[in-house]
Amino acid sequence: TKAVVFVLSGRILAVTGSTRIDAVRGLLQTRPRIAVPFLAGMAALLGFPPFSLFFSEVGILLAAWRAGETGYPLVDAAMRQLRATGWLPHALRALIVGCASHALWLPWQRLDHFLAQQWLDYEPGVHLDQVQQHAGVGPDAPPRLPDPVALGRAHDPTGAYVRRWLPALRALPTDYLHQPWLLPEVEQERLGFRIGTHYPA
Repeated sequence: TKAVVFVLSGRILAVTGSTRIDAVRGLLQTRPRIAVPFLAGMAALLGFPPFSLFFSEVGILLAAWRAGETGYPLVDAAMRQLRATGWLPHALRALIVGCASHALWLPWQRLDHFLAQQWLDYEPGVHLDQVQQHAGVGPDAPPRLPDPVALGRAHDPTGAYVRRWLPALRALPTDYLHQPWLLPEVEQERLGFRIGTHYPA
């Protein structure tokens, strides 16, 4: 089957028309040196912009993830808590790695060293295995595709956690707190809050 790669602003949005989408994603995660030329060739054949644009964005996305500025409020709040305290509950550890790997397409190897430096309870024998499990690349690790909006609504329904760690979002109505990109422009003006200025789009 013919595979089509959709690229926007240099980022892969989707790979369709193939029953091996998971294999392509796994190849990118585990063997980037093989995946880069393969996907670059596909993008070139389909007339997309230079695929290197995506890989130049890896550094930008990695920096945004580390700083808690991805645009996913629950992920960003968790990253800021991690940097401030050196600790997160297990569910949030899974969320930050899963979102980095699957929503931001960051290779799990780029997450490992940074996280190892952050954890107060760092244990070398456990850390690498957990990062791989949360990224869905271990031999017995099914892909985990966390939904930060659904998880935020389920585990932080009042928004207290997000508001504590993301001061820029404190004034937002709870209905929009976990997906601020949906806040109407009229409401943004009324609150003196602008997506893309006060919080990443």
